Amino acid sequence: MSLRKEIKISAKKFLKGNGGELIAVWIILAAVFIGFHLLEYFLFQLTGIKTFLDINRTPNDFLDDIINTSPQMLAITWGVQVAWFLIMSPFFVGIIKFFYDIIQGDQAKVCTIFKFFSPKLFLKTIYFKINIFIRLFFWAIAINVPAILSFMAVRFAFDSNGGYFDATILFLTLLMLGLILVCGLILFYVSLRYFLADYLFIEDPGQKIHKIIKTSVVAMKQNKAEIFKLCFSFVIWYLLCLLVLPVIFVASYVLSSASIYAKKYIDDAKMQEQIEKTQIIDKNI
Repeated sequence: MSLRKEIKISAKKFLKGNGGELIAVWIILAAVFIGFHLLEYFLFQLTGIKTFLDINRTPNDFLDDIINTSPQMLAITWGVQVAWFLIMSPFFVGIIKFFYDIIQGDQAKVCTIFKFFSPKLFLKTIYFKINIFIRLFFWAIAINVPAILSFMAVRFAFDSNGGYFDATILFLTLLMLGLILVCGLILFYVSLRYFLADYLFIEDPGQKIHKIIKTSVVAMKQNKAEIFKLCFSFVIWYLLCLLVLPVIFVASYVLSSASIYAKKYIDDAKMQEQIEKTQIIDKNI
């Protein structure tokens, strides 16, 4: 039996007996999601700002509408996004800790998801997440250059052709979509270098952020492919999420499996670090 299969079986076993807590966690997450969407909606309603502008005055044809990029629109959108980041960063870290505790045999506690809102951990969690975000942002720009150039090519061809589709534009559009898919997969694979960062932060929030990220990058150097395969081994389960109700189980199943992998890799990294320290001591004797 492969390691991946063993881990997925173990993940299911750990989830048994925690159904109530799991449902509570995902209901709270859904409520937060809905809350932010309602907040943005009400702000637009109060200010009278429209998301899309009908510049051609064709109320029956929404395809020619353009996105409203007025300062007021951007202020509300980015304001909500900043609030989202500040709230969801510690919230998501708390959810990861919730599942990390479960796979270690600890009792599942819903209050765990709020742990990183504490005065001692909140600001450091935000700082930690900003560090990860900045790194991923620059990786995204570098990796998506081909997709960006293809989009510009499609736009240029479309405008040059008077706004009409032809075989050339269709080809360029398909090429663009293919590049977006490939670049997205490459970015996802590269992002796995930070896979362990959340778990290392959870284990010891007192560590320096730079050390946490460096440890994750080194530990994942030879393990990104395995986590990549793990994520795509749930494809059938992802499709079941279209039915909505299986989402709770599938999300819990994936996070539990990822947590078991993280625990294994962290233990391996600690063992390797101990071996290296022992070797240094032996050399100095």
